[in-house]
Amino acid sequence: MPPARRGDVHARGRAAITACIRCRQKKKRCDQRLPKCCLCDAAGEECLAYDIATKRRVPRSYTHSLEQRVAYLESKLRQQKGDDQELATPQSPRAVVDSLPNTPSLESAVLGRDVSAAVASVRGLTQRGPEPEPTYAQLFLDELMRSRMTSPSPKCPSATSDLADESSRVLNNLDTRPVSLPTREAAQTLVKVYFQTTSIGMPLLHQPTFEEKLARLYELPRTVNFAEVHTAQESRMAVFFVFEVFAVAILSMQKQDPSRIPIWMADRYHQTAVRALREAGIPNSVEGVQALLAIGQYSYHHPTLWAVWKTVGSALRLSIELGLHEDCPNGDLDPLTLDARRRTFWVAYAMDRNISIVLSMPSCVSDGAISAKFPSEVEDVCITRDGIATTIAHSSPSKRISLHLFRYRQIQSEMRTALYERPPPQCAPVDLSRWQRQMHRQIDLWYQTTPADENFNDIEKGVVKTLEVTYHTALLFLYRPSPNIPSPSSAQLLAMSHAAADMIQLYRQFFRERLLTIYWLAVENVYSAGISLLFGYAHSGQVREQMTLRFLEARVHTCSCVLWGMVEHFPAFQGKRDAFDLAASKVLDNLRSSRQEGTVTAGETSFGNAEGPVSVPRQQASDCVGDRTASGQDEQALVSHPVPADQSSLYTDFAGFPFVSFDDSLSFLWETTATNTGYAPSAWI
Repeated sequence: MPPARRGDVHARGRAAITACIRCRQKKKRCDQRLPKCCLCDAAGEECLAYDIATKRRVPRSYTHSLEQRVAYLESKLRQQKGDDQELATPQSPRAVVDSLPNTPSLESAVLGRDVSAAVASVRGLTQRGPEPEPTYAQLFLDELMRSRMTSPSPKCPSATSDLADESSRVLNNLDTRPVSLPTREAAQTLVKVYFQTTSIGMPLLHQPTFEEKLARLYELPRTVNFAEVHTAQESRMAVFFVFEVFAVAILSMQKQDPSRIPIWMADRYHQTAVRALREAGIPNSVEGVQALLAIGQYSYHHPTLWAVWKTVGSALRLSIELGLHEDCPNGDLDPLTLDARRRTFWVAYAMDRNISIVLSMPSCVSDGAISAKFPSEVEDVCITRDGIATTIAHSSPSKRISLHLFRYRQIQSEMRTALYERPPPQCAPVDLSRWQRQMHRQIDLWYQTTPADENFNDIEKGVVKTLEVTYHTALLFLYRPSPNIPSPSSAQLLAMSHAAADMIQLYRQFFRERLLTIYWLAVENVYSAGISLLFGYAHSGQVREQMTLRFLEARVHTCSCVLWGMVEHFPAFQGKRDAFDLAASKVLDNLRSSRQEGTVTAGETSFGNAEGPVSVPRQQASDCVGDRTASGQDEQALVSHPVPADQSSLYTDFAGFPFVSFDDSLSFLWETTATNTGYAPSAWI
């Protein structure tokens, strides 16, 4: 066949398949309209075509959707070309030229304008800012949505551990209509809950800036619609932050009153926020770091331990990429931008240190690389782009508490490095005994300098009150066995046992007073305290001399009761509770029998052989939730107790409001919260 005729045949073949399959079968004239021809549309049938490449039938709307996708990507490409000019911002990492040692200043006044322009062009070439990764952002957010209630290797799966989470998902999927903003009254209540509870220890968001986003959303239709209404990047980011704050606030309230506050509403708002962020993309800016940390705050309250580790780790790496761990040397940032950079980094740092220690995972950045200062402690309303209003500026109690907690995270980080990481071989060995004495004094000083003010409200007083258990937690992990000090002395074990006993009593008290919200962290700490108390009693004659067996049994019983109560709020840790009960039962039985037989004396223990029928579970580095140890001090100094914190109760009034006002499209009606309820702040300890 001549080439010309072969081309004619292919042309006729292409023309023959432009009509849809249904019109060809019925021998009707197809108007070839996309995404459906008129005949298929009128008949309510799917309009199909034949794809030669894949040899299969495909909907003709597939081509239409591809054209729309290509148009969307082209618009994104045009937008990105415009954003390329903005990469050299103060938030980007400094140029390589600036970091070279012994390099003379290229911007001195003696240089001519041409030379300065050349230097600027070189800097533009050497400066590497964060590059947008929309594919990564979408995959990352999809992974976050799938990683709920999952861990890399669950050891004790429970049939009931996911019941609450599964029920929440089922209820959330019953109503698939678009989510609407709550009434202004309900929104203001949720904002108040967030900034008086979650934000008191982690001041992530600048409140006036957030309220501007909230007001901007209420100027638009209340129903969230990314296709027609919330199409701009600014409005989509506003949807994300507003709904994520709502979700975190509802979780904080739900932990205090699980029977009347539904968790599935928090899930509904959270999913709306994540969809908004997926539509907008994660910004390569401080706002992008704040977005990831906001998701981390939600996962922190929710039973999603590994999800928060992934999210916070990504946020901290992005903050380092943007240079937030260093203060800008040129000092040309306005006060609001500078404070946003500092508060964002230190919130990421604090969350990363806490999660890494709990999971025994390495941190994302070393302390030696950090030069950023703490954020300002004045009220948010006083911090503006034009400067800090010195005439009305005064110290914020919640900011003072936040900075105090940041210092505690620095203590945690130092101990984690000294006790759980191998020192570099080229460095001189560290005298751990001397270091421990210094760290003990540092912990004491940290607790003694706890902020206190008569003007503190009930929530702020409650946070200060919980710092007492934070102090004992620090001492517990300071003296417990660690990889670098696997065999503490008897004096250290005695101090560890006293700290563990105090922790158990304080957690019991705070649990009764409803001061706890982060139950997975509380379960970890209480479990660690109970096991450490058993370990110290079994391995130290000094502990047995100062603590009777009846005292040990009472503390172990209290620890078990607290764990049972906490697991009701966090069923995923049921295995941790059962493991403690099993270990405690066997250890106490063995102690009783050993005491009757007279085999346990002041200098020995029948629990030293881990291969025996009964043994106290020794705490390996992977089992340790925390960070501390010490030695080389007098026994009297090791067991010293601090003065108890203020014992005033923590309650604040949040006016009750009907939950039906949250969403116009809800098909469920909830009763109005009949009484004012005090909501505890996030413990973060």
